[in-house]
Amino acid sequence: MEEAPIIDGDVPCENCKYNLRGLPADRACPECGQEPRFSAPMDAAENANDLRRYFRARPLLKTAAQAGYPVDALLFVGDVVRFLHADQALRGQIGHVGARQVCDGLRDYALQYFNDAAEAMDLLGEWGLRRSEDVGRVVFALVRAGQLQARAEDREEDFAGLFELERLFAGPVDQGDDEN
Repeated sequence: MEEAPIIDGDVPCENCKYNLRGLPADRACPECGQEPRFSAPMDAAENANDLRRYFRARPLLKTAAQAGYPVDALLFVGDVVRFLHADQALRGQIGHVGARQVCDGLRDYALQYFNDAAEAMDLLGEWGLRRSEDVGRVVFALVRAGQLQARAEDREEDFAGLFELERLFAGPVDQGDDEN
């Protein structure tokens, strides 16, 4: 489990206003016992980005361990799906995102998120996202954890054979025979 960052700034407890500066982000307020959470006052901390990432990752730590992937893989794949839904909403289309769309979206989002395809390949590989099957395992781990939704007909097997990391940035994701 990753270590909680120290709150590096004057951040008041949302319940009692006690200054949480110097406390690990996973510790309850010593004054009132409330668990801290990331909120607007935490933006005042010098390490606000570290705190934001910690509070975002914390609910996924157990799911990541059960799935056998680092929490960064779950965060990234979850962001890909949210990116796809936001893109659909911008075009006035709200609907289902299938395995192929997730794999295409992973490639497209990675090219925006990382500095270049080489960095994307390094980090995706480090996170264990080397094949479309890995993405499917992460997606369904997020579904089981209640972080994403799936239709009854969606299957982890829908992700089989759609891409391998070595060829992900070489061209379109393999389209196969069926539509998802």
